[in-house]
Amino acid sequence: MRGVFFQKPREFVLEVEGESWRQGEQIRGTLTIRDHGASAPAPARVLLAEGALKKVRERSPEAFEVLASAVTKPGETVFSWSFPLARDFPITENTSSPFLLYGTSEAPPELGQLQLNIRPHEVIEQFLDTLRVHFRFVQKSRRSSKGWVDVRLSPPDARNLGMLEYLVLGLRLDESEALELRYQFQLKKIEATAAAFDVKKLRKIAESRIESHEYRLPSGRFQHERFEADIRKALDPIESRLLH
Repeated sequence: MRGVFFQKPREFVLEVEGESWRQGEQIRGTLTIRDHGASAPAPARVLLAEGALKKVRERSPEAFEVLASAVTKPGETVFSWSFPLARDFPITENTSSPFLLYGTSEAPPELGQLQLNIRPHEVIEQFLDTLRVHFRFVQKSRRSSKGWVDVRLSPPDARNLGMLEYLVLGLRLDESEALELRYQFQLKKIEATAAAFDVKKLRKIAESRIESHEYRLPSGRFQHERFEADIRKALDPIESRLLH
């Protein structure tokens, strides 16, 4: 990725290695500074920030929350920088996104902006792939919330899940890289009365945890069978409830 930003009398060229990144990886690159004037050069900086997209468009002073920063040395014209992304780093979503900001201004909205595509951790993506491929759930939206990746999914068109409206699945990795899961099933329950049928909403929650040695072999290959077993365990009570 590449961004160019002019802040007279200087030109800033931000080069970033890659096009997208996962939680837990590292983002790195260089900032090249070209001075087109005779003024004393001020230190430049690269900021890693999370931006509220509506406020970014409005150029609000409160658009960004700065998460990490790197500052050039005096007179430096090519500056190498890197930022590690934590396992619970915010992902790119519909209302907010990580950004790289760069330039000399002290006000983040006045810096050059490069929006980043940050995806969930590889383990989380592998689990969601299992849910999609083997159980035919369809992802509708996802967001970061207090260290969790919350994903809303629609169920397949199957008779045994006909009363399941949607699933909100929370996923996160703890310090030992165990995968913690929080299933929230939104159900419809039809109750018959003497006069009519009444549809009520029900929510069922299930939680589980898969240790890192259970889902990944020493070779690095993922044990999708372990993911499948966890999903089936969560779905079994839902299917039983709907069929009886």
